[in-house]
Order: sequence, then C-alpha cells, then structure tokens
Amino acid sequence: MSRPPRRIPAPPIDPEPPEALLRARDRALGDAAVARAGLTTTPDGRWALDLRLRTDADVPSCVRHLEAEGIPLYVERDLGDPPVARPAFPVWGE
Repeated sequence: MSRPPRRIPAPPIDPEPPEALLRARDRALGDAAVARAGLTTTPDGRWALDLRLRTDADVPSCVRHLEAEGIPLYVERDLGDPPVARPAFPVWGE
C-alpha cells in the first residue's frame, strides 16, 4: 500500500461524531488486521474513521463493509512507530 496523499482535516461540521461512526470504530478494533483506529475529519469537515492496518495483514473485510455503509474512511499501513512532533517553523525558533 503506497503512502496516500497528504490530507488536511477541517474543523468538524458537527460537534460530536455520529454514533454509527463510533460503533464502526469499535467493530474495526476487534479485527486482528487493525492496529489502531481513531476519528478524524475530511477536508470538508465530515467525521471519518482513520484505520491503521498491521504491516503484515491483508485489507480486512471490515474495510469493505464500512465503505459499503458510506462511512468516510482513511486506511494506511501502521508504521509501528508513533509520529514524531517537530517544530512547524524551525528556522524561526518555533
């Protein structure tokens, strides 16, 4: 799986994620192929599910079910290491 294009989440349109999305996240976490599952938003502000798959796993069937339900979904391979926070503008000392 190649690295997806960079996405920039927008502020959510709704203050709370829909219950269906929370249930979908919980179901996805029960799949052995899913390393991490969380919530994010799309560039247009809709709530979305962010799944990280184990590097050695096939794409699980839960992904197909979630897509069929129309749930906005981002799926990437888990790199194993958490992201590293770096200053936004290091030349400015931030």
